[in-house]
Amino acid sequence: SMAAPGRVARALDLGRAGSLARRWLLADLRVADGQPRCELTDSLTARAAEGGAACVFYTAALAELLRLVAGIEGAVVHHSCRGQGERSCIWLTAPTEGLE
Repeated sequence: SMAAPGRVARALDLGRAGSLARRWLLADLRVADGQPRCELTDSLTARAAEGGAACVFYTAALAELLRLVAGIEGAVVHHSCRGQGERSCIWLTAPTEGLE
């Protein structure tokens, strides 16, 4: 089957994206339930901008990282926010079906 090499390539691309996220954003990007999931427990940027304002930067950076490195188009949703009192910031990718 030709699907397996595509899945392997996608996994490698997501692995590269995860390495870059850890290095440059200090965020943990990995696959959970078949979808990219990114978690940030602490950052100077997030602490400096209370109320989650810095999270707009992280949301855009993660979306662009996933697009450029892993070829994943679509929205990145800020699911949980440390600036709003949550334990950590979590971003999930939104399904692209129906988004035009």
